[in-house]
Amino acid sequence: IGSAAPLLLVQNIAQLTLPFLLKPLLEFLSPDNNEPQIYGYYYSFGFFIALMVMTFSENQFFNRCIAGGTKLRASFVPTIFRHSLRLSNQVRQERSIGAIVSHMSSDTDKILLFCTSIHQLWSAPLRLLLALYLLIDGLGIAGVVGFICVLLIVPIQTWVMKTVASKTKEVMSKSDARIRVCNEVLSGMRVIKYYAWETPFHEKIEILRKIEL
Repeated sequence: IGSAAPLLLVQNIAQLTLPFLLKPLLEFLSPDNNEPQIYGYYYSFGFFIALMVMTFSENQFFNRCIAGGTKLRASFVPTIFRHSLRLSNQVRQERSIGAIVSHMSSDTDKILLFCTSIHQLWSAPLRLLLALYLLIDGLGIAGVVGFICVLLIVPIQTWVMKTVASKTKEVMSKSDARIRVCNEVLSGMRVIKYYAWETPFHEKIEILRKIEL
């Protein structure tokens, strides 16, 4: 995962060069431009190379992050399973089967997302500085106002993300309850069939699904 950081840096540098190449290209296409025609080919070729480098490095970045995250997830799932087999009876009362299954499925998926988003800690400031430069270069001092507006949105975005995190945690608890009942139904299927309890348990699971949704 750490080896993906240079690729993201290359992608940011290539993205930074695009405005510098696009501006002279647009000026070359203006009617009152007197530069030789070969300059237009240079600008177009440079823009193409920068775009290809940006696309290639970005794809390789996500490839390495997803590959590393998948390996971590693949190692965590059997580790959680082996650990669940060693739990004492007291701990088993506190941790249901649904919670353990949720750890193996949903929580391990968060590790995969974390591997791709961790690099945003250092790349996001670079992108903000790039955006500030492009705003000032294109709009002058008025671009600072746009950048300030972006900074003012950050607290709102933080509040939204905290709200989403709390709601996600609430949904996970509802999912644990549904998974626990589903596991109980599967483990006690013979008894349920003997007493013809399919309909009541089906209705109970549907109610839990609606609560989860």
